[in-house]
Amino acid sequence: MLKLIIVDDEPLIREGLKSMPWEQWGCIVAGEAEDGEDGLAVVEEVRPNFIITDIRMPGMDGLTFAEKVKERYPEIEILMLTGYQDFNYAKTAMHIGIHDLLLKPTKFDELEATVRKLVQEIQERTKSQNDYDQLRTQMQSAVPLLKNKLVHDLLHGHLYTPTVIKARLASFGITIDHYVVMSVQIDDRKAFEQQYSSEDRTLFEFAVMNIAEETANKVDKQAIIDFDHDLFSIVLSFEQEHNVDMCERLSMNIGLDIQKGIRTFLPFTVSIGISNKGDQIEQINQAYLQSVEALNHKFFLGDDSIVRFRDISKTSESAYIFGEEDKQDIINGLRVGDIEKVREVVDRIKRNVGLSRGVEIQHLKISLMELAFGSVRIIGQFNPDLVDRLMQAALPFSKSESFATVDRLFSECLHMFELIAQVVNAARQSNLGSSVKEIMKLIEGEYEDEISLDMLADRFKLSTAYLSRLIRKETGKTFMENLTDVRMERAKLLLANGSKKVYEVAELVGYKDMSYFIQVFKKRLGMTPNEYKEQHS
Repeated sequence: MLKLIIVDDEPLIREGLKSMPWEQWGCIVAGEAEDGEDGLAVVEEVRPNFIITDIRMPGMDGLTFAEKVKERYPEIEILMLTGYQDFNYAKTAMHIGIHDLLLKPTKFDELEATVRKLVQEIQERTKSQNDYDQLRTQMQSAVPLLKNKLVHDLLHGHLYTPTVIKARLASFGITIDHYVVMSVQIDDRKAFEQQYSSEDRTLFEFAVMNIAEETANKVDKQAIIDFDHDLFSIVLSFEQEHNVDMCERLSMNIGLDIQKGIRTFLPFTVSIGISNKGDQIEQINQAYLQSVEALNHKFFLGDDSIVRFRDISKTSESAYIFGEEDKQDIINGLRVGDIEKVREVVDRIKRNVGLSRGVEIQHLKISLMELAFGSVRIIGQFNPDLVDRLMQAALPFSKSESFATVDRLFSECLHMFELIAQVVNAARQSNLGSSVKEIMKLIEGEYEDEISLDMLADRFKLSTAYLSRLIRKETGKTFMENLTDVRMERAKLLLANGSKKVYEVAELVGYKDMSYFIQVFKKRLGMTPNEYKEQHS
């Protein structure tokens, strides 16, 4: 319902007007006054949609009242009552912005028609204004998305013409003369996705973007950011007087400050790649690719690293080829299940990679995969019945593309060889019953889960007591001792790797209670996990 107020110095007229069926006409009487002064006070209090007022009133007359209302609230419409003798005021009234003049005494039909028409006009105008406000709000909310789309297209080479690029940047108040592109990535993305829910990951990613943007803006007021899946890209714009050394020094300092901020406020680290300085806006895609290539070299440097494109080795990249001695030693070790011998060879290969220059990431991964599956193929020739299990042991390593660092790559490679050795050793223990073989395989493959003797008994359709005796008879150990053996071996490997904290290792090998894990580990090895880690990592 629209609101109206009645301003007239004659009580009978006010009462007569108030008695009209206003609600049927789409409005209600929200206030009344007997002169212009009181009328202004009521307007301030009620903020009506329209006013019905007389022209002639003592004190402030209707015209003066209407003029003041229109000055303060031009959207309020006014219907003015006038006698025949007041028609000389009509021109002045219309100049002020009076919507309509009604002659006194006012006829009911004429008043109804005028009010209904005015109510409809106000409602249509209000709807139009609301639609406009909504559209404007939508446009304003779309500005960040449009800006992000522009930055994304710019970095990914979807815009080519300098004049078009500059014009589109200018529409967002952005000017770029000299620039450096930084690529920022959360370390160990796989663990990040496993450890946190989708909602938490979104909040953390927003926090990374916030820290990066605030840090960059301390130096560069025009820093712009793009986020694509798991990669944050920052364009730093520098003034023309900044030379190459200044731009690179500032970029490095910004990168270090971003890493420091994230280490301080978030439960993970990031690595950063920094491009060379550029000055051709249409070539910013090349700077983006440089930053990504620099970032990829964290594979060799490890997590929480920062790499400049200019610092990447310029030596030619070639495939890393393992020596025949390395390959033969690994195959011989696996054939007899000698994992210690295999571990020595893998450590030797890793050291050689660390000492080499020009080792290309993808070639290294491919070479290790070829070594792994070549070993499986040769061992399978001597043990055809083991081929399926050998392939199952090696299959997870086929995802080496996702391994983010050299340490992780070799850790998983060694873990795969351990699984292969376990398959070979299991086959050599021919006295094990088929059920126990399957149980040992299950323990070796699912040691990180909550495995219980009751669960195994249910799966193999045996009683718990009988299964317990069978495992002890065939292996010489209880179920729990076998499970603990597997878990401790895996824990030793993870601790020796040095990249995991004790509580993380506990969870990865199946212990939800870190204190219990420490207790079991110390009992088995005579030292705490931290002590073992310090001695072997």
